[in-house]
Amino acid sequence: MFMRAGRIWAVFGTTEALDFDAVRVLAGSALADIDRLPVENATVLHMTPSSDIVPVRVVRDGSDWLLELGQHAATPEVPLEPRVEPETPDGGAIVIAVSEPAAPIAVTDPEVGDTVIVVPLYPVGHGLARGFEYPELDLLVSSQGLVIVPRIDDLIVNTVDGVEITSKRGLHLSPVPDDVRNRSRLAPDRALTRLTGLHHWRDLPLARLGAERRRLLRAAAAAEGGEREQPRVELAEFYLATGQAAESLGVLDVVAEDRPEIAEDARFLLLRGAAQVMMGRLAEAESNLAQPQLAGSDEAALWQVALAAARGRDADGRPVGAPDLHDIGALTLTYPRDLRTPLLFLLAESAIGRGEAMIARRFLDVLAMEDLGAGGEGRHRYLEGRLAQASGDFPQALAHWTEAEQGAHRASRARAALASIELRLDQGGMTPEQAIREAEKLRFAWRGDGFEFAYLRRLGELYHREGDDAASLRTLRQAVSSFPDHPDTVEITRQMADTFERLFLDGAAADVAPLSAIALFNEFRELNPAGDSGDQIIQSLADRLAAVDLLDQAADLLDDQVRHRLRDGVEKARTGARLALLRLLDRQPDAALEALQASEADEMPEPLQRQRRHLRARALAEMERFDEALGLLARDDGTDADLIRADIHWRMKDWRNAGRVLEQVATAAGANPGAALDDSQARLVLNEAVARSLADDADRLRQLDNDHGAAMDASPYRAAFRLVVADGRHRPAGLQAAVSDSVEDVVNFQAFLGAYRDRLQHEGLSTIN
Repeated sequence: MFMRAGRIWAVFGTTEALDFDAVRVLAGSALADIDRLPVENATVLHMTPSSDIVPVRVVRDGSDWLLELGQHAATPEVPLEPRVEPETPDGGAIVIAVSEPAAPIAVTDPEVGDTVIVVPLYPVGHGLARGFEYPELDLLVSSQGLVIVPRIDDLIVNTVDGVEITSKRGLHLSPVPDDVRNRSRLAPDRALTRLTGLHHWRDLPLARLGAERRRLLRAAAAAEGGEREQPRVELAEFYLATGQAAESLGVLDVVAEDRPEIAEDARFLLLRGAAQVMMGRLAEAESNLAQPQLAGSDEAALWQVALAAARGRDADGRPVGAPDLHDIGALTLTYPRDLRTPLLFLLAESAIGRGEAMIARRFLDVLAMEDLGAGGEGRHRYLEGRLAQASGDFPQALAHWTEAEQGAHRASRARAALASIELRLDQGGMTPEQAIREAEKLRFAWRGDGFEFAYLRRLGELYHREGDDAASLRTLRQAVSSFPDHPDTVEITRQMADTFERLFLDGAAADVAPLSAIALFNEFRELNPAGDSGDQIIQSLADRLAAVDLLDQAADLLDDQVRHRLRDGVEKARTGARLALLRLLDRQPDAALEALQASEADEMPEPLQRQRRHLRARALAEMERFDEALGLLARDDGTDADLIRADIHWRMKDWRNAGRVLEQVATAAGANPGAALDDSQARLVLNEAVARSLADDADRLRQLDNDHGAAMDASPYRAAFRLVVADGRHRPAGLQAAVSDSVEDVVNFQAFLGAYRDRLQHEGLSTIN
């Protein structure tokens, strides 16, 4: 399908019966008329389009061919390139490499009166993106297939192996130098728009560089008032064109200081943005090149593409609305070498990232003709490797990258090494462990630009893939902290947060030792989410730490939660009670009181109020503030309160009250007269006996012996009990105190907190309230 002399042609290599009425209905207002030209063994449609309608593309649906028309022509999906062969056995020829060409079809153009030769192509999307003129023929632009306009009578078109165009005597074709051919392939298909005069210095000889600089400096210095701006801007253009971006930017800054309004001028914005691109100041460049004043300028589009490539934004295909690289790339050929070469590298990288291999090939071929130096050669090898990889030629890609790794360009060495690791890993030539080991060697190979960010990101992903989440998080955090303004930083931070939650909320860290888990949590505390999820993570980790007696670390977690995360309310009061318990178990009663004070709340449930009251009384007792502790428990008659009271009386050596309270506790625990006693009941009875003995309460001692003597004789505490309840005349001096000392560790402090400690180890801290 092609267009000529205002008519759209569609040529098929077979004879087909067509319902023209149906075709006209499908075309609607797009076609004013449609005819079928009489051609043997072919179907040739000759269509008159409505205003502004052009061929767009051809698609195939099974055995049907669909012609798409529209107002904007599209580049063929696979643009074909004719190759000039000036010396073949049969003379000069033009060769077009393409599969499955049909037999050539000669047709007389009713509008022009000459003959065209059409070669239909079966592969979809194969056509010529631009026309070619030769002495003996023309090749026309086509959406699909090839269109040849002979200028001689004996032109021969062979389609045995691709398409070969020649004549009986051969075509008169001159050898085309590589640099001319490569540059010609970048010739634009339309006039391109400029904003700057950077092209003025393209052919400036090196010997004249100093003289030109002095001329421009004199002109800028001699101008006065408002007339200084133009020569200064021209000086800035000269500096940029000759590879002196920093000097260019300095001049532009002076211009803007004199007249701030110039910062709205399109030419000024483009020059400043371009200079910043060349200096690697990409964020600042974007603020200039993204301004609406630059819309519609091909030269501005060139620098915008270069900026996107420098920031790595063309890595996943061509962005919607992106400019055509072939057209804007032609502008680089008008620039001096100091701009042309770096821009061609960026455009080649962009084309590879977009998947436009043909365009990338053209850029790289032009670069190959430049004097790149050792550094540029390494960069060229790296991009050749990427293009080979994109084409599926993996061995060639690795070969190019090996050469780049041995070159002088440090950035390309690092890029080639990482690309080689990635490809070998993807192809099964390297294990993930080996890939990580090799990638780690590149950590300091090249720093400070988009490559380092991409490298750290990929390395972090490899660690995550291998289950080393700690190393993954550390690596990704380095990427985020080193490049806070990178557009992908938000996404990476979200990935890190997801990993953190998976570790601590979904149980992935359950196999990590508690000390390692708390170390990992503290290292990445900033990833702990706000709200209920983050609180659940803290509580779960505190449970694990408390269960293995890491009380201080568990308490620190809850302390931070109470002080900085939880708002006033019942949940804060619950967490404060857990924190107070940990402080008590860690023998820090003053810190326990602080925790309770910091977590006070209104309208707490009665069980929670009672628990907090008991913890406060326990803490006060530890601090020997006995009267305050007993005052708190004055109206509390529960067993837990009795245990605390018994311990306080014991500490105060108030043996009579200690014995009385312990009797209540033992009775509540089921220590009934004449009944067998379990270990805890037996200890309570022994504790009461000690207290009664120290109080010289002989009557109660006899009663204890009568009620529980037989059961105590069957317990591990028989000897101690017999000593305590014996008649005072038969007890050795000091033995009661010795017995008291020997059993004090099972008295009230352990009875009250020991139950909590057991729950921490077996049920978890979060179950206590």
